[in-house]
Amino acid sequence: GTEIKKIGDGVFEDLDITEVILPDSVNEIGNYSFRNCTKLKTVFGRNVKVVGEYSFYNCDWLKNVFFLSDLESIGKFSFYNVGNRQNIFTGATFTLRLSKLKVMPDGAFSKSAISYIQLGELTSIGATSFRDCNQLVNVNIDYLSNMPDGCFKGCASLIYVNISGLAYIPSGAFSCCESLLTASFPDAKYIFSNAFESCVSLSEINLPLAKTVYSNAFNGCDSLTVLNLPEMTGFEDDVYIKSDLRVYFPSNLER
Repeated sequence: GTEIKKIGDGVFEDLDITEVILPDSVNEIGNYSFRNCTKLKTVFGRNVKVVGEYSFYNCDWLKNVFFLSDLESIGKFSFYNVGNRQNIFTGATFTLRLSKLKVMPDGAFSKSAISYIQLGELTSIGATSFRDCNQLVNVNIDYLSNMPDGCFKGCASLIYVNISGLAYIPSGAFSCCESLLTASFPDAKYIFSNAFESCVSLSEINLPLAKTVYSNAFNGCDSLTVLNLPEMTGFEDDVYIKSDLRVYFPSNLER
């Protein structure tokens, strides 16, 4: 018979299906294909490379997502709220190879149960791509040129972040990431207001090229005791609110 190469737009939307095993011939999932399939628990696709807009939107019981090929494109809100009913103790399994993506669209994983992100070189990332991902633990991005305000805001389980290429950390980028322990931004030169506000567990941050830190960037970082800023050239008066926070910056810089 004829090989199926694409799951059409909206084909299974709102249906009470529980498991999807895609044929190896399928390399694309259309827009809205499985939107609001609230009983769906498992999806497997060996050769899927394209996932359309809102494809798995609000599949909140979807626990196991296995796409074994490198994804080349995903649409906005494609995995929004996926697996959100799976709490951090029972867990959800996302096997997604994302290193070839160049664009991370708006809302792609917002409120989903994804726990680990390994990305390659991104040209852009959406404003709410990872907003309120409460089970996200680890973020690695090989290269990111810019990031919108509040990008990872409210990722309450996030522990580790490593992002290269980013010249500035925008306002509220990691605010309210209450479990964040360690962060590294080897290329960041500017840390904007409230970037790490209320990261109460943050104890180590690597900012070797940071030149300017803006107001309240580390407000509420109660576990941060040492801040090394060897390239710093300026800061605002209300950057540091902790009396016991030891800040090391060039000796010729006057406060």
